[in-house]
Amino acid sequence: MDLYVLDAEIFGLESALSSTEGLPRLEILVQLAWHLRQRDCQQALCLVKEAEDLLKVFSKTLKNPASTLTRIALIRAEIQWLYGDLDLAKQDANLAFNLSEECGDFISLGDTYFLFSSIHRDLGEIQQRDQCLQAAKELYQDAGDLLRTQVALARQLHNSAIRDPQNTLTELHQHFNVELDYHPSVVAWLASARAIIANKI
Repeated sequence: MDLYVLDAEIFGLESALSSTEGLPRLEILVQLAWHLRQRDCQQALCLVKEAEDLLKVFSKTLKNPASTLTRIALIRAEIQWLYGDLDLAKQDANLAFNLSEECGDFISLGDTYFLFSSIHRDLGEIQQRDQCLQAAKELYQDAGDLLRTQVALARQLHNSAIRDPQNTLTELHQHFNVELDYHPSVVAWLASARAIIANKI
């Protein structure tokens, strides 16, 4: 499950959900809720509720229910963060952290650190923000997820552009080829970093 997807994938999941029942529906519900977590929080929460109900029915059938529970906890945590309820966001993120460690899910653990970075930023805890984002990037690298690694790195460049624009510009050129196309989720952070650098230099 990618961090962010384009509309076409959302539409595909919505179409698949309308004609799917049983255990396969649970997987689609969680995927769709994850990708709607920032687009439509209330709809994402409705999907999560249905997924939790199905999870009770199929808990003994699933090979790794902890992985599904981790993603659900992450969805709830990110929505709480978007709503500005950082205490609840931290509670759900801690739950996701423990579950992802339990099942050895490096991607979900990285996503949890990625969210912790956002929570610490909003709390003004810059050192913790940077430490969590670095941890997320390293976990993504260990998991072999290139896109997530690029997103985390581009976000690091966005963060560092304000305090050290010149070195950030050098790193940006080292890691991202201006002649290559990147996923929009990477481009967004890179564009922000470049804008900050242009304003500072």
